[in-house]
Amino acid sequence: MLNEKKKIEMSIKLYPYYYGLSADLMFWAAINTLFLTTVKDFTASQINSLISLSVLISFISYFLILKLIKKIGELKAIKIGNISLLISSICITFLKSYGGVLFGLTLYEIAFVFKSMDHIILRRDLEYLHEENKFFTIATKGTLIYSIITMIISLIAGLIFNLNNYLPMYICIFFCFLNYIISNFLYCKEDTNNKDEKIETSKKAKIKFNKTILFILLFYLLIYCVIETSQTNAKLILQYNMEKFLTTENVAFLLSFIIFLSRIARVLGNIIFNKIYNRFKDKLSIIINILLIIALTFILLGDLVQNGYIGIAVITIGFAILLLLRDPTENYGRTILFNNTQKKFHDEFSAYYTLSRKIGKFSISLIVSIILLELDIKYAFIFLLVICVLTLYITSKITRTLQKNEEKENI
Repeated sequence: MLNEKKKIEMSIKLYPYYYGLSADLMFWAAINTLFLTTVKDFTASQINSLISLSVLISFISYFLILKLIKKIGELKAIKIGNISLLISSICITFLKSYGGVLFGLTLYEIAFVFKSMDHIILRRDLEYLHEENKFFTIATKGTLIYSIITMIISLIAGLIFNLNNYLPMYICIFFCFLNYIISNFLYCKEDTNNKDEKIETSKKAKIKFNKTILFILLFYLLIYCVIETSQTNAKLILQYNMEKFLTTENVAFLLSFIIFLSRIARVLGNIIFNKIYNRFKDKLSIIINILLIIALTFILLGDLVQNGYIGIAVITIGFAILLLLRDPTENYGRTILFNNTQKKFHDEFSAYYTLSRKIGKFSISLIVSIILLELDIKYAFIFLLVICVLTLYITSKITRTLQKNEEKENI
């Protein structure tokens, strides 16, 4: 019993560092658009279509993957996720065709379905110690570590890319191998239970969706996916605008520096939202929504400015706000989802949480890629801005629902 408690405590301590190193493909996020346009010679429309198609293919196999996770357990699922990320990084690096890169990105999307179980392990470990109220804080510590690491990476990514276009991806492959090793040290008590018994219990119990859950899933689907899509296309806007008056080498350096600044904003976002969570938690969704509208407005205004450096500066402000919001959106959505659902269904709801992101990513990326076939990239941002304005209804509903639930608990 004591030994098990020590394993759980060790797993909780390890979790933020593991998540910080494995939340995404290291270096890939810093140079993805530059790598795909410069090395692979893909257009903006092709990049968005790669994203939407990879999500669609992974979505088709989604429920089969969920059944597999139930059979093998959360710990093995995380290991499979990390192995998949390793293979994905190798494919993206070395395969040159559109189909080859699509395979790599599809494996990347599938990997995160398996890997999403790391949040379940953290939640269950905290519940075992009766400290589930620390979930948001520890999850935020993980995203904070990730944001600090990627901030450093973004500062040097441009330099490394200029030395050798493939070097950042070689380092990415190394990190994927390292993450697989670290994942073997995570521990979850419930993973040792009889698997057949777990599956049988799952069959008898029926998962129920209410308005609160649906609004939370819609919030994450729309807001997070708008942030993701905007982040990719904001880098493209920056790159295209800089190419009008800078050399390719200077574009790589300046883009790397801008991404570094945005990573500082991401670090600040984790710190700031961790501090204000307890004070504004009922209103946090609507605060995130409004800040996202401001970010997209800045990007659009910056693209309209004809003066090169001023326009780049305005776009950079919007880009930084996007990164400021990314981790708090992820952590807050998952926290309120777990707080408003039964713990026996957390596996399923965590999977649906990831699924909602994939549905949104596919739909939004597909529409954006269609827009870019005929229109300028600024029209894609107008579309994203309209989505954010419409999402205000959902975030206001979440705020009211959480406030009502809190009032009921206090009675």
